[in-house]
Amino acid sequence: MLINENNCITEGSRSNIFFIKKNELFTSPDEEVLGGITRKYVIDLSKKQSVKIHFQSVSIQELKMFDAVFLTGTSPKVLPVNRIEKTHFDTDNELLLLIMKDYDQAIHDYLVKEDIELH
Repeated sequence: MLINENNCITEGSRSNIFFIKKNELFTSPDEEVLGGITRKYVIDLSKKQSVKIHFQSVSIQELKMFDAVFLTGTSPKVLPVNRIEKTHFDTDNELLLLIMKDYDQAIHDYLVKEDIELH
């Protein structure tokens, strides 16, 4: 995890980070992170599901407020985080599982579409 000068978690070394609290997403503001394609997909898919997204920094002290945490990236796709230091998170969180399912389905649909168009 990368922590900025304000003691806030901004992203992973090769990934973006999202926090879940009461079926709402929290992620760093765009100007504080390197935008990833997977991050964009997750944000777009979440908006389609009418999930409220907060673009705000999360401090280490605020970690205990969150129900679930996940990383996004090309290789890990949507990867649940079990714990950060001594704070444990729900890797079976309903919203997290929905995001994982929607992302996998979007990638599957894209690959099928591209395969059909290539032949």
